[in-house]
Order: sequence, then structure tokens, then C-alpha cells
Amino acid sequence: MTCSMVAYQLMTSLMKDKKTTNITMIAERTGFSPMTVSRALRGLGSVRAETRAKILETARRLGYRDFEGVVFRPTKRNRDLDHRLNVCTIGRMEPEGGVMQELESRFQGGLRGRLQDYGGSVTRLDLSLSLDQILESIKTSKAHALVLRCHLPESWTERIRRQVPVVSAVSLDFSIGVDCIFMNEARAATLISNRLREKGHRHVAWFGLLDLNDDVPYGLKSLSEQITFFDVGAVRYAHWNLLVNYLPGPKDASLVLIERDHRSQSLQEVLNEGVDRILTMQPLPTAVVVASDIMGRQLVELLESRKIPVPERISVISYGATKVATHEKPGLAGIRVPLDEVGRTIPEIIERRLARPDAPAISIMLEPTFVEGASLAHCR
Repeated sequence: MTCSMVAYQLMTSLMKDKKTTNITMIAERTGFSPMTVSRALRGLGSVRAETRAKILETARRLGYRDFEGVVFRPTKRNRDLDHRLNVCTIGRMEPEGGVMQELESRFQGGLRGRLQDYGGSVTRLDLSLSLDQILESIKTSKAHALVLRCHLPESWTERIRRQVPVVSAVSLDFSIGVDCIFMNEARAATLISNRLREKGHRHVAWFGLLDLNDDVPYGLKSLSEQITFFDVGAVRYAHWNLLVNYLPGPKDASLVLIERDHRSQSLQEVLNEGVDRILTMQPLPTAVVVASDIMGRQLVELLESRKIPVPERISVISYGATKVATHEKPGLAGIRVPLDEVGRTIPEIIERRLARPDAPAISIMLEPTFVEGASLAHCR
């Protein structure tokens, strides 16, 4: 019997009982807080299986009727599970040992670890698959949902949503009707700005790349699809722009965005162009913020090759907190993207969608953390 059938039968039986019961009454009977009771009844949040079972049983006995949105957690019986939550993810298969592969491993590890509570599994799909191949893979793996680690054409997403729920786990949240979760870019930029001011930095350059490529895949037509494909850093740069140009106060920071066609230009070339522009600024920035650890590491090497030591003359801050940032000297200060927690939270989003297929789509933003590093020093 499926979760939906169980929930339907439970709601039907409870409708016979006209007794008014609320969450406070259930909390008093079970000894748990109203918040815990609420999470257990809605199938959201981290609630222990035995706690949830006790709350649901008490709710049944008291005739509580508001069971909309309930998803029953799997019940262990002889080490087997009555219900398994299986998930497919789709994205680029990054080369082993690279920065992008390290970041993806954080996400996959968080998701896989959380699914262990459901006895479930993760099946990874490559971005090169056609729509029909994606649908067939979802069917073959008996997946309950598809998680996007890249963007697909809106027509593809709509087709997939007819088969299973879709959750987007990328920074650009343009997909109407699709649940989304990622890092809060506004808070990331604020963390960096606050830390720089604490260190006495007032003249800061925010340096990013706009990767352009005319070979648009899948025949993307809508504006949101084109923005998504041309640069996944758009959300990050938008918040940088807000900090630099639109907040009240003195304009003592600069936004440097260099366009790059990655088919013909190397990262080293555009970094040189960006550094040339930064070094002509008056006054000279005492800190540079870059969009990734790869950029950060190469920027440090480039500055030092020009006899500009880091952090003595210019501090460098990046995004990622990967091994590239922390295992080489100087260690890069910057933002740790909470991809592991993004992965751990996705099963709860899927639970909600399975329980309430017609519920409004939600967008969740997780707060990042700032990681200290030797590349950031007090301004002299």
C-alpha cells in the first residue's frame, strides 16, 4: 500500500470523528513541543522515527483531522523498509580530482547520507542524455523524484514533472513551478563585505567572469533559459552589483566583470586582463573578491608574479573552500558553499511534494559560512 493510500484511508476514517483536536492537545499528551508535533504531522524536519510514530498514533486516537501534507517515514521491520525513497540526479560528470568534482561529492554525499534513513538510493544521470533517456532512467531506477544539478529546457522539465517531482539544486532559480534549494548568495556577499570591513578594507574589487558561448544546447529559447546557460554566476554577480552600486554610503568598491568565450580564451588570459584593469584603479584596491577557488588560486600566483605579495599588499577572497583553497599556501579565505546540507535537505522537499502534489513551489536558501585563510590580512 502506498503512502498516499495510507494517508487517504487515515483521513477518511478520521472524518467520522467530529471531536476538535489541535496540535497543543497532542503536544500535551505526548510530552513533545508543539513545533515537534507540527513537523511530525507535516512530514517535514528531522524528527526521530519513534517520536513521529508516537505523535501520529496519539493524533489518530484523539481524532486529529488535519493530516494534509503528511508523509509517513519508512518503518523498519527485520531490517527491511516498507517504503524506499529513490532519487535520480542529473548534471555534468566532472573529472576525478577536480574542484567541481569535489563540490559535487559534497552534494552527493549529503543526499546519499540522508537517503539512508529511507533505505533509498541515488542514481546519477549524465547531462548528455536525451529527454527520452532521462524518462526511461527514472522509470528503470524506480525513482520518486529528479534533482537538477544543471538546467534543462523548460519543456523537458514540464514533461518530467508529469512523471515525478523535480527539485532544482542550482543557484539560478528561474524554473516556474519547480521546488528549489541552494545557497543564499545575498548573505554570502554580506559575510564577505562584513569580514573585509572588520579587517579595515574599504577599497575592494569584486572580480568575476562572464562565460559566453554561442553554442546554446537543446535550442533554448526563453530568456530565463538563455541567462541560465550563458552564465551560472549571474545570481552571485547580481548581489555583488547590489553591494557595490546600490547600497547607501560611499562608493569605495568596484565591480569587474570580464567576458570570456571559453572555446578560445583561457582562464589565465582573462585573469591577466582583469588584473590589468584592477591595478589601474585609484585608489588601488587592498582586497579582491573572486567567484571561485580556481580563480582565487590563479589570481594569487598572477599577483605574486607581478611582485604583488598576497596578503601583504592585496588580500584575496574566494568561493568554495575546496582543497585547492585550503591545501596550498597561502590558504584562501572565503565562502564555504553548503552543498552537503543542500543534499541533506532535498528528501524533505521531495516528501512535501509527494504528499501535496498541488502545493505552491518553494524556494529555500541556506546560509553559507565564512572560512578564514592566510590570504586575508588586516589592511595596512
